[in-house]
Amino acid sequence: MTAGSVFLVPSGYNFRAVLAFCRALRLSGQAPAVVACTEDDPIYRTAFAHDVVHVRPSRRLSLADFEAAVTAACRRTGAERCVLAPTSEFLVRWALQRRTALAKLGCDLPLPDEAIYTTVSDKAAFTQFVRELGMRVPADVADISQVRLPAVAKPRWNVSPDGRSLSPWLLRTPADLARFAEQERAGDFFFQEWVAGESFYLLFHLPQVGETTVYSQANQAQQPGGKSIVLARAAGLHETAEAARWAGALRAAGFYGVAMIELRRRGGEFVLIEANPRLWGPLQLCVDGCPALLLRYIGEYTGVNPP
Repeated sequence: MTAGSVFLVPSGYNFRAVLAFCRALRLSGQAPAVVACTEDDPIYRTAFAHDVVHVRPSRRLSLADFEAAVTAACRRTGAERCVLAPTSEFLVRWALQRRTALAKLGCDLPLPDEAIYTTVSDKAAFTQFVRELGMRVPADVADISQVRLPAVAKPRWNVSPDGRSLSPWLLRTPADLARFAEQERAGDFFFQEWVAGESFYLLFHLPQVGETTVYSQANQAQQPGGKSIVLARAAGLHETAEAARWAGALRAAGFYGVAMIELRRRGGEFVLIEANPRLWGPLQLCVDGCPALLLRYIGEYTGVNPP
């Protein structure tokens, strides 16, 4: 990455994170370069409508669209290159497979290589990785025939081999289990015990060189089906040795960038739920409560020192 870069922010998915990251860019003194997803993108109903530099004609990702977006962003801002904001899992996977081509177009990725990224992002891979480091993870269930409710079905990979985006299933009742068996391929999932307890996010900026910044939140309300957090408060978990252990696990995997790790506190221990090595949905709490985390991240890739 070089000084004089600007963040290119693809919109249309993970929209709360898109808005929060655009606010963080404004805090850093930069205008976001937004790539709208069709003319119906909700970004046009926000204060960032005038920051749109390119409109994708469809939801299909293409190098041609990003070439046009990079050209428009650099023309508008005077930047030499762009940095792709990791706003969604599908976008990141697509971009990692085209890293060299995007770099030739003037668009860099603030992420490690694909193998490292998938080790952290794919739930089965990261569970196994941190288990071998001695971190606490939920107990596995051998297969669907041995599931004792309540339990959780987690996708082995976030994007299936046939290109479908997969999400966890919370299996509370026999009806949940029956619906899962009807709608999903059991082989795309692995099964774990249900971990009860308070939910926390540990939030990280891990620079390629320098000190890690950590923040934390305690989650209080969530969308149905285990989807995104909608109510949370600041927590003090980032000030404990537990946070340092998980930062060390990410470093051991070779990861750098921004990441969220979800943990559940069960008694006196913290148990892994999942990791998201990209911008997370309830990002606004971090913008409000620990702006330094995102400002340092932005500064690392744009060459602009945070205020």
